[in-house]
This record gives sequence, structure tokens and C-alpha cells, in this order.
Amino acid sequence: MSKVKIVVLFIVSFVLFTLTLVPISLVASKLSLPKNIAYQGLDGTLWQGEIDAVQVNNMLFENVRWQFEFSSLLHGNLGFDIKFGNARNSQQLSGRGTVSSGLTGHQLRDFVFRMPADGVKPFLPLPVGVIAGRLITTIEVFQIGEPVCEQLNGEFVWVKAGTDINGPISFGTITSTLLCEENKLVAKFDGNNLLGIEGSAVIESAKKYGFDGFVKPDVSLPAVVHQGVGMLGKMDNKGKYKIKL
Repeated sequence: MSKVKIVVLFIVSFVLFTLTLVPISLVASKLSLPKNIAYQGLDGTLWQGEIDAVQVNNMLFENVRWQFEFSSLLHGNLGFDIKFGNARNSQQLSGRGTVSSGLTGHQLRDFVFRMPADGVKPFLPLPVGVIAGRLITTIEVFQIGEPVCEQLNGEFVWVKAGTDINGPISFGTITSTLLCEENKLVAKFDGNNLLGIEGSAVIESAKKYGFDGFVKPDVSLPAVVHQGVGMLGKMDNKGKYKIKL
């Protein structure tokens, strides 16, 4: 057996030994986590394990489970199938998918993430009332790049969208297509929703993002919605209001 084959066999054996036998609690004890991350109920190995709960800032991930994806080694990566939360509980964070890292970079594949729409309120620049519905992000592939991405193919859906302005108001379902343009994350809206949202939201970083497009509220929506949108500016000859953030 050549020296190269011996070295490769040693590396593969060492990786498999680490994944299957070393307790994940031992690995975690050697890591220094950021102050905004905390967990409890850690059990298993790197190969397969679970955490009862993980707190990241204001976001709580419950019943997190992972399983090593052996086929990822064939591409020079370490990949894990991840599941968390209960998909039937609309008030809980939930999702599943494959996370990998290695020679081909950092990637998400066949990933679904669900969260209650009201959960985004802490991240909004201005205080708002109740946000109804559920946000569901579906990603076929997401390759991390600079500043944000190298590749992205997915969809973002706000299901049972709504808010409370002197009473509950429903906006139905609002959908956008997710893609990567010039290494920036872009969500494109086609206007086929009750709010008539049409245009592109662009994310360059956690602090740099914007939207360029229009809104055209459906005639079925309450007057308070039309009055609020009217504050954005003058309506054009197609009944649309320009928004540029």
C-alpha cells in the first residue's frame, strides 16, 4: 500500500472515529460560545445527537437533532441533516435541511425554515402592532459568499399574512422568489398579492438592506390600509405607490 493511501486511510479513520465515538458534550466543553448563544440538554455524538433547546438572541430553537451525512465526505465536506421544532406548531421555530462545510464552501441544501411572523418584530427598525401569520423560507441551495452569497435558489412565503389596525386585517399569502445577484441576497415580489407588493428587496449585510418597488393595495382592503399607503407619496397613473428604502 502506498504512503498516500495510508495517509488517506488514516485521515478517514480518524474522522469517522471522532464523529461516531467522541461525545458531543466533550467537544462543546472545549468551545467558547458567543454571549448571545446558550443551550441545554446536549446529548449524543458528532455523528448523531440532539439538544433540548438553543437560545440565539431572541430566537429559541427546540428539540434540535442532527445526523451526519456520510455522502458529503465524497465531496470533501462535512455535512449534517438538521431538524428542529414542531412543524405543526405555528408559534414555534421549526425546520429541516442539510448543512455542509468544506472544500466547496459553506452551503444549505433542501432547507425549510418556519417562524411566526410576529417573531420578526424585535428586528424591525420601528415599533409595529401585531403581525399575523407564518413566515416560511424554502431553499433548494444556498452557497455562502462575500458579502452574502455565491448561489441561491429558493422562495419566501408569508402565509395568512395580516396585522391589527383598529381590528384584524388579512393580506392573504405574500410570496417572493429568492436568488443571488452580484453576491447579494435578493427577494423579488411579482405584485400578485393583496398589498400589490412588486419589486426587489436586497440584503447586502445585517445592517445594509433596502427595497425598490411599488405597492398597490387591493380594493377589498379596508380604507385604513389605503390611507396608510397614501402617506408614502403620490399615486401614479396605474394606482401604484413608489417605495424606495
